Amino acid sequence: MSDLDDAGDALIWNEFAEIRISLDFNGITPRLFLENLETGASTYLDPLELATIIDTPDELKFRWLNIGAYSDKN
Repeated sequence: MSDLDDAGDALIWNEFAEIRISLDFNGITPRLFLENLETGASTYLDPLELATIIDTPDELKFRWLNIGAYSDKN
């Protein structure tokens, strides 16, 4: 599901996560600001980091999902 908040930031969520996405223009170059609304954790992703994520094969990205509350250790 998705929506926009009053500031125009994108809110996306499903049964596993709720994320706010906004554009940040305060750095050297524009970047995304991502915030996990469940944990409060946040990060910035610049175009190089986004390109890296896009170009990473799905089988490697799957390993990234095996962390935190979704880890095999829980």
